[in-house]
Amino acid sequence: MKRKFVKLFSAMALMVLLIAGCDGVSSSSDVSSSHISSETSSSLVSESSQTRELLDIEISNVKTEYFLGEKLSTEGLTVKLIYNDGEETVSLNDIAIDSGEFDNSKEGTYKIYVELTKLNRTVNYEVVVSKRPVDYSKSIKILAVGNSFSDDSMEHLYHLLKDKGAEEIILGNLYIGGCDLRLHALNAVNNLPAYDYRKNTSGTWNNTPNTSILTALKQEEWDVISIQQASGSSGLPETYNEDLTTLISYINTNKLNPEAKIVWNMTWAYQGNSTHNAFPNYNNDQMTMYNAIVNAVQTKILTNENISLVIPTGTAIQNARTSTVGDNLTRDGYHLTYDFGRYVAGLTWLKAITGWDIDDINYTPGVTINEWLKNIAKESVNNAIAKPFEVTPSQFDVEPAPDLSNHKELDWKPVASAYWFSTDVNYNLLITHAGNSLNFIGSAFRFTKEQIPVGSYIYVKSGWQYRPEGWISDERQTSRQGNTNVTYVEVTEEWWGDYTLRGFNISKTSGGSIARDFHLARDIFKIYVPIDTPVVEDEVVDDSAYISNIENYDRFTWVPCSGFYNSNQGIDIDIVNGTLSRRFITTQLFTKEELPVGTIVIADEGWQYRPERWLDLEPQAATRLPNTEGVLVLDEDFWGEHQYVAFNISKTVTENINQVPYDAFNAFRIYIPKA
Repeated sequence: MKRKFVKLFSAMALMVLLIAGCDGVSSSSDVSSSHISSETSSSLVSESSQTRELLDIEISNVKTEYFLGEKLSTEGLTVKLIYNDGEETVSLNDIAIDSGEFDNSKEGTYKIYVELTKLNRTVNYEVVVSKRPVDYSKSIKILAVGNSFSDDSMEHLYHLLKDKGAEEIILGNLYIGGCDLRLHALNAVNNLPAYDYRKNTSGTWNNTPNTSILTALKQEEWDVISIQQASGSSGLPETYNEDLTTLISYINTNKLNPEAKIVWNMTWAYQGNSTHNAFPNYNNDQMTMYNAIVNAVQTKILTNENISLVIPTGTAIQNARTSTVGDNLTRDGYHLTYDFGRYVAGLTWLKAITGWDIDDINYTPGVTINEWLKNIAKESVNNAIAKPFEVTPSQFDVEPAPDLSNHKELDWKPVASAYWFSTDVNYNLLITHAGNSLNFIGSAFRFTKEQIPVGSYIYVKSGWQYRPEGWISDERQTSRQGNTNVTYVEVTEEWWGDYTLRGFNISKTSGGSIARDFHLARDIFKIYVPIDTPVVEDEVVDDSAYISNIENYDRFTWVPCSGFYNSNQGIDIDIVNGTLSRRFITTQLFTKEELPVGTIVIADEGWQYRPERWLDLEPQAATRLPNTEGVLVLDEDFWGEHQYVAFNISKTVTENINQVPYDAFNAFRIYIPKA
């Protein structure tokens, strides 16, 4: 290719773009010299004298290192001819520069050619174009074009960056629930104000509705712009198509910072029992989904030169699932838990984007993340950064239980189909008859710091979670704490904070009804208090007047549930029958093995119970038994061919009892013959 040369008339006359390398002439820093090697210079002879020998050509005082976007400069360029009898500086009028190879829009090494017109010789030097080092400790600006999964990923990022000493932090998230690449691309090219624009500059997220991608792009000189696919399509490579190209092109065209990096948020696979409607795309199998996501990213994202980085959020989450946390990192089967799941994601973003060490981070989003969980989170992220496309098993696979030898178990008095809602108008009442009440087991009471003192431990079984509701004062609150599924949480001063009252809502991490499980409440959730903690014991009821040989019986501890059964309609508990259901507390469903022949039930005066019986778990045709008062012995005639029984407890005078479930528990007692 024919080179085009431009003459240098003065040191200030030539400012050309880009950077180069060396071909016969070596180049280093701005002030170093470059020389022609002695082997090649022996043939170069001055035209003015046949006896004068040119030994070397030296290039110095020229800039050789550039950042992306910088223009090439030959200001200060000095060319010296080294002869056997001395040296000469070449006049700028006798030099022409060819910078045709130089490209300041791409990283690389480029050659700049220098023609010595009087000698009819051409030499070159090299320049290097690289990304400008970013000092994220001074300022970092990150924008996500995403959905709820970018919400999860960025929720704790501000505080994590602050913990590492970042001074100016600006985070943005363009949110549409479930938004995929196709819709992002459509919104971009049509400049549609379709997003909730969530921005965080001080530790708090603030939302601006009806915002376009362009508006967000033009609002800040973003350092990093994250994009992602919708979770259900994240493992389908065919969806990484021209929509991705369109979106990237739009971002690159409209971003204010030419060095802004476009990065890819590799999202996570669903929980193993997820009910997400896209899970069948992966045969409802978590590892199938994870591997599909990895394959899509490796084939469609790593090969895209416009994407600078993959944030392996999904691998970090999958790594954490191999720890004692297990498959409990989502709050609904696909969105991350508010505390630990989002914490892992935030740490992944921090380390992937900045490269900073995360081992010294102290911040945690709440008191439920103890040192054990912090270690799991950091290990999961470090392993994901090291091996972003494979699962690394955790070393934290057996959690040491706390020493409970100086503790005793507190009866937290569970009640099913009930939960606390501290920010609701009924902040001080159990919510027992909402459409979702059957998804929860609540504590019947709220506890004080004296009842659950510092040094206590709270336990929850794997597959379950709880929300520790808190009241600073006995009035409607402005915010609630999130759910946690941490196995053991130590009660500390930080856990209590400014709260004076605490209540608990227990639910499945996968969501759904607890109607078949609530009888296990005391095994699912436990509170251990120091052994010297004063505890108000329940009054011991003397039923020897009803049972002469009472020493041969054990009282059965059942779990009250708000609502009632109707065996003619099946085994569902009715909690939504308005006024009627509030008048009842019911028991769990019992088998004959649990309440064998000889079992005795007793109701105090003023109380009654209806025994509901089932031959199977289907609606029953038989007429329901009437309400009963006093004592009933479950004999063979009572059981007959029936397999299940439950009891609906109520007052003999119509009265709502849904807010006092343990009045019913104390009034209705079950005694089982000792084995």
